[in-house]
Amino acid sequence: MPTKNLRAILRFSLVFLGLLSPCVKSGLNDYLPTDPGPTSSNYGETGLLEIPSARLMSEGSFKIGFNNSYPYEMTVMAATPFPWLEATFRYTEIKNEKYSPYLAFSGNQTYKDKAFDFKFRLINETRSVPSVVVGFRDIGGTGFFSSEYLAASKQFGPIDLTLGLGWGQLSRSADFSNPLTSLRDSFKKRPVYDGG
Repeated sequence: MPTKNLRAILRFSLVFLGLLSPCVKSGLNDYLPTDPGPTSSNYGETGLLEIPSARLMSEGSFKIGFNNSYPYEMTVMAATPFPWLEATFRYTEIKNEKYSPYLAFSGNQTYKDKAFDFKFRLINETRSVPSVVVGFRDIGGTGFFSSEYLAASKQFGPIDLTLGLGWGQLSRSADFSNPLTSLRDSFKKRPVYDGG
């Protein structure tokens, strides 16, 4: 007797699920955003690889990211509180540097760097004008990653082009002087970290 009841319940359940399944349609696309927004650079701000772009996350966005590219291991938090500002906090572990020059003090601890980055939108993109930003990396940190940059991004259909000009760590191999040296002498000499 109990086996008959169990079979009847199982048959009813299968018929019920079969009738219900056309109503419940979900796929992977239902759980993923169709437009994830602009990508992040290795430093956490909106960009691609090592290069910042003139794109910002949409207003009210917040993201947390992790990046491990030896010798750097970065933990990043970025937010866009206003449509014209993207702010990033970055905590970097430099794995091939000791915490201090004194081995007894450092032990097995590696060097840590904290930094704040800001990107300000100067011009909104229109049909004929690119989006333009000015950005500052590593403000209030050690200055190992300090950079300033101007970037312009323009979208042409599915192609998004960025053109930029950077100083500090963004121009280590370029012979182009920083125009901000006229404002403050500290822009002339920056902390040097060569990764070794």
